[in-house]
Amino acid sequence: MTMFGMWLRTQTDVRLLGTWRSDYDRTVAELSARPDLPDTSKAKLASLIGKLELRYTRRYCYSKLEECERRSRYRVLGTDAASVAILAEGEIHHIHFDGDAHWMTLGASNVREFFRRVRDDR
Repeated sequence: MTMFGMWLRTQTDVRLLGTWRSDYDRTVAELSARPDLPDTSKAKLASLIGKLELRYTRRYCYSKLEECERRSRYRVLGTDAASVAILAEGEIHHIHFDGDAHWMTLGASNVREFFRRVRDDR
């Protein structure tokens, strides 16, 4: 397969398409189980979790956090059976799928935020 053919195949990943909402319960359970995080950090992170909504179309990711909405063009860099890597606004995001849920790490923190699908646009 040519590089051009590989590029066409990785333009989108249909597993992303739709709307995802931050899963407060699952993410806070993950935070609570982390012995390496101080309780103050856990509390601060927990106050932010559960509010973010992401909607993926074939070209854009729309994020909504309370009244703040943003549209970002993204590009699929690669996929495997359990995940997809995308480039959005100069950052690589590695999204790991688990049925109608997915998770990704928050920056360099190695803390996972979980999302559940609330609308399927595949």
